[in-house]
Amino acid sequence: MKNDHCLPTQPLAQRAYQTFAPHAVLTRLLAHHAEIGLSNSQIRQLLDVKRKYRKFLLVHWPKLINNWSELDWETNERAPNRERCLELVRARADLTRELDEFFLETSFEIDAILTDEQHETVIELYEIEKTEYFSLIAAPLKHKFECVAGLFRN
Repeated sequence: MKNDHCLPTQPLAQRAYQTFAPHAVLTRLLAHHAEIGLSNSQIRQLLDVKRKYRKFLLVHWPKLINNWSELDWETNERAPNRERCLELVRARADLTRELDEFFLETSFEIDAILTDEQHETVIELYEIEKTEYFSLIAAPLKHKFECVAGLFRN
């Protein structure tokens, strides 16, 4: 594939990890299964990955959210327990690492299911979707930035 600085050449796993969560990748792959040319076997494999991903998140997201909430409550006390706060920060780091590692492993698993040609098609579809999305939000964002910039003039 020609690299014109719009279409990345790195594996989808790297691209997915850099730009969006595996859930978004799985959703796009399944939504565009015909254009990508996914076989029934590949669709079943992707659905299995999606189920495993969802099951993992259902266990790990609540733990992370509870940790954030507990740390927030603890740090808002008049005299927070320093040791407890540090313990919660370390636990959050562990939970975040587990989540990041699972995101990456899931991305590698998705990448292994696709052929090189399918990978190129996915990247092209992603670029089309991204361009369409940015064209929809460009004008409102430009207006918002111009309004904000106007506040700092004079």
